[in-house]
Amino acid sequence: MPLYLTGGGWHVSGIRISTVNSHYAKAAVQQGRNGAGGEMILFLRHGIYHEVFLGTNDFCTAAVPKRVLRDLGFRC
Repeated sequence: MPLYLTGGGWHVSGIRISTVNSHYAKAAVQQGRNGAGGEMILFLRHGIYHEVFLGTNDFCTAAVPKRVLRDLGFRC
């Protein structure tokens, strides 16, 4: 899965693509060994997943359909 993230040193794991809308996915991310980390919501555009939201909470405020958020495991 092609993924575009700004900055360098990202470690990405636990990628899950939505079964409701495959244009959306989530991933666990961390920048560097000791850098910031959290969950990232991604959107597929031109064949590459791009960041829509990065955080450790407030996922329900992301500009993502609620049914997609529920499918990806976020309780909204």
